[in-house]
Amino acid sequence: MQSPDPGMVRCGCGVVAAQEVLLYLCRYHGGNGSALFSEELLFGPAVSAESYNRSLDRIRAQYLPLIPHVGVNGIGLILGLNSAFRRCELPFSARWAISSGRFYPAMEEMLAQDIPVIFSVGPNFPVLWGRAKVGLRPDPEDRRTSAQAISAHYMIAVGLDAQNIHVSSWGRRFAVDRQEYDRYVKRFSSSIVSNLVSIRRK
Repeated sequence: MQSPDPGMVRCGCGVVAAQEVLLYLCRYHGGNGSALFSEELLFGPAVSAESYNRSLDRIRAQYLPLIPHVGVNGIGLILGLNSAFRRCELPFSARWAISSGRFYPAMEEMLAQDIPVIFSVGPNFPVLWGRAKVGLRPDPEDRRTSAQAISAHYMIAVGLDAQNIHVSSWGRRFAVDRQEYDRYVKRFSSSIVSNLVSIRRK
């Protein structure tokens, strides 16, 4: 769902990813989701755009304020998530960034535990004005999508195979080629900014 707020459209992907993960964990892993979300979001088979965006505004105001023209960095993201976990009585903790050798194993472990994975295609770094990007290939099961290229963007990994990271971006399904992602991080970005949120059960 697209937020009507220009700031969210420009750089609110971290807030959207955080809300999606929080909603999923509240729905399927217990906790007190009503402390943060409406009954429609927690239990409804269909969710209105108005209700979804109202919740985004609340999470942004209380937990994940956007840095103008930048969005949310990794540290801000985990601080907001951990605060929201406590508010919703969810037995999880989040930390930002793991070693490059543990990136895919950690992603696999979280997915095996039914925990969605927030990860980033970070900005070009240290050449912040660089134009290198990572391609998103459309999922054949999601007809709303078309191929695009991104950087400085948070997504949710919902599946992983030998070739691709299967992702949800703004609620739409894509695939990211693992080799292309690894090459981008090594040549044009850094694991400091291109990494994942490790969420573990306490």
